[in-house]
Amino acid sequence: PKVAFEATMIKIRFNNVHRLPAKSIMDITWPKELTFDPSKRQCWSDSNSDGFRRCKLLAGRERTIRMYDINFETLKAGMTINIDIEGLINSKFSSPTSSFIITTLTPDAKYLIDTKDKGLPVFLSCDYPCKGCKVNQPNVCTDCNLGPKDKFPYYFKNQCMEKCPQSWYPFTMKNKICSQCDSNCLECATQRDKC
Repeated sequence: PKVAFEATMIKIRFNNVHRLPAKSIMDITWPKELTFDPSKRQCWSDSNSDGFRRCKLLAGRERTIRMYDINFETLKAGMTINIDIEGLINSKFSSPTSSFIITTLTPDAKYLIDTKDKGLPVFLSCDYPCKGCKVNQPNVCTDCNLGPKDKFPYYFKNQCMEKCPQSWYPFTMKNKICSQCDSNCLECATQRDKC
């Protein structure tokens, strides 16, 4: 993901160390810097087969999704497992998050098979509310999020704002770039010379 503070799909790729028996369970704990929108929850995997087919929030465990109902007999050690999770909301800042924690369990969830708790952070290019930003300058916006729920869609001098400042107007409603009003206007709405 590149955009901060936005719901996104996270893709995780890792190799299991030990063999996973049929009907194994996988718990995924997301980094504390991310939040979750349960209304957008979807997760799936493909581990050179159909993989885990269903997921649910795990009651009593903060920030954890349980994936289950796997569609393979046994998964050999060293296989690549790809997981996609929708509904996670990125951090507000571009610094890397702490790592996801992935735990595989026996089908009865009593015994641990593997744990991966390092090397799975989320890296973001830009700070919120930038959609795009200059390379190595995460708080210098180059464009803004334009969705209907975005609070800062107007682009003005490398910033994303709630509205254009006084004496400026949104040049086009499509991309909401603020342009300066005519010098005779204190304010203008849709054209630079319409005071």
